[in-house]
Amino acid sequence: MNFIQITYNNYLATNMEQVKDAAPFTALDLQKTVKALRNFRSLMWDQAQNDGRLDYAIQYYEVVKTLIYGIYFTWEKYKYENGWIYSIAEEGEDMLQYRMFQVGAAERIEGLLQACKSQNIFAMFPGGQAINNMLIIIYSDLLSNIKKGAIRLDSYQQQSL
Repeated sequence: MNFIQITYNNYLATNMEQVKDAAPFTALDLQKTVKALRNFRSLMWDQAQNDGRLDYAIQYYEVVKTLIYGIYFTWEKYKYENGWIYSIAEEGEDMLQYRMFQVGAAERIEGLLQACKSQNIFAMFPGGQAINNMLIIIYSDLLSNIKKGAIRLDSYQQQSL
């Protein structure tokens, strides 16, 4: 590695620390949000199965899984625990689906943000409004940092869906 590359890498690392320090959320906030999303997903799954609405349960499950992937992406890009998502991912979780989520991630995050702003699918649960508000804060900050270039995306993460 030459001097310019080392200097640039040090700049990126310092810049990411500044982005992370300025974020309106912490690693603990992200962990709590993922935990709450998993809990809501389980509650809705149970309720939909009891009502005989397996189709609704599957749809809700997939939507919440996508919201969780948005948190994983945030964790990774803000470099919490060096960007390793395995500390917040469930043991045995299929990471192939998360990798597929990353294709066009900026567009997906924008869609998740708009969905959270237009409808709170967690309103029926205690704490649901707070989680929806936290998702809006997280995704808004992530997109803002992507747009101003503080968070860099790989070419496949920038692809259009």
